[in-house]
Amino acid sequence: MTLPVILRRSLLLPAFALLAAACGGAGPGPGEPDAPSELSGGVCRLQGPMATLDARIDESSGIVRSRLHPGLYWTHNDSGGRPELFAVDREGRLMGRVTVPGVTNRDWEDVAYGPCGTPGEALDTPAAERHRCLWIGEFGDNRQVRDTVFLYRVPEPHPDDQVTATPDIFPFVYADGPRDAEALFFDELDRAWVISKGRPINDRPGTEPDRGDGRITAYRLPVPLLPGIPSVAEPVQTLSGSPPPRDLRVTAGASSPSGRLMALRTYVDLQFYRLEGDTLSALLDGRGVGLRPLREPQGEGIDVEDDGSVVLSSEGGLLSPGTLVELRCDPEAGGRWP
Repeated sequence: MTLPVILRRSLLLPAFALLAAACGGAGPGPGEPDAPSELSGGVCRLQGPMATLDARIDESSGIVRSRLHPGLYWTHNDSGGRPELFAVDREGRLMGRVTVPGVTNRDWEDVAYGPCGTPGEALDTPAAERHRCLWIGEFGDNRQVRDTVFLYRVPEPHPDDQVTATPDIFPFVYADGPRDAEALFFDELDRAWVISKGRPINDRPGTEPDRGDGRITAYRLPVPLLPGIPSVAEPVQTLSGSPPPRDLRVTAGASSPSGRLMALRTYVDLQFYRLEGDTLSALLDGRGVGLRPLREPQGEGIDVEDDGSVVLSSEGGLLSPGTLVELRCDPEAGGRWP
């Protein structure tokens, strides 16, 4: 959670400039001409300036490009926000605000496209045609104590709608106990993947016995998933050898319309993956694309296309609004582009 947007907006720009100079700064603001044009030696290039999100979207925690309304994006605020989806354009302007009825936003952390029908059925139809519904990850859990978390599914609404259809609700638990997670995506076989953030599980004195070491872990839900029927997310792969430092914790995930290209982001990095059997295999060396030059206030959202195009969103910071930026990336630079 961040400070109320009214307070952030009331702070004067000169104060921001002084703090930036003293602390290393937030760097170029949204749309300023000296924003970097290339990231990680040309693997990714900016596509237009960084945009400022509407003030009502101060905690953008997940984002997808609309597949029904070209030029628009769907995003949402995280913990404690209203249960609603926001439609924004490339300039960050609010184009629609749609309530998801019958649920709360305890801690929405990601949004992804996935199947509208029963996951795992009709696999002879391309994923790009099946994955037309929005799935919301209601699984944020900073204290890692929630026994049951949820996915909510709704047909993609129109930006002019006031409410979505009644959501389907998919409860699930983790096989190895509660986890904090912020990343959700579906592969081409309709399997939902949830990636833990990498928060240490027993890092406070007097907490319950250790339930794991907090490594970043990929969990997969079974198919078929059925609304209202609890399921178990099984750990299938660890993505870090130890709990990462805070800025390298996973904050969002995405898969392309084909379900064959995946991406995960941290606060400061971006990595692309493909499935090799049941394993997520990184396409770029090391941590992938460094995002620090973007100077996002708190990078939280990502979506990816099959051609490597990426959109990123950020929560607002103490002295800056949330942001949206597009990149054109070439994972082939890592030599393993499928």
